[in-house]
Amino acid sequence: MNSINLIGERCPDTMMFIRMEIRKLMNGAGGQIIIESDDPVLEENLNKYGLASGLLMNFGNNYFKRSEQIFTIEVIGDENGN
Repeated sequence: MNSINLIGERCPDTMMFIRMEIRKLMNGAGGQIIIESDDPVLEENLNKYGLASGLLMNFGNNYFKRSEQIFTIEVIGDENGN
């Protein structure tokens, strides 16, 4: 599980970073990324990317804790590790 704290960071830099992390997991065994962010447009951008990529199992599970948004992303990995 990868945990990423992006409090204070803003898109599009956050989306570039998240996409890189997702690609790492997709090229490996897969896994889970937990993102903490207070970016008001991150949820919208995550949903756009998730729908466009078609490569994610579950996307957009939003949990709210101490007024911070916590997103959990399940990433499908390459079974062969390629």
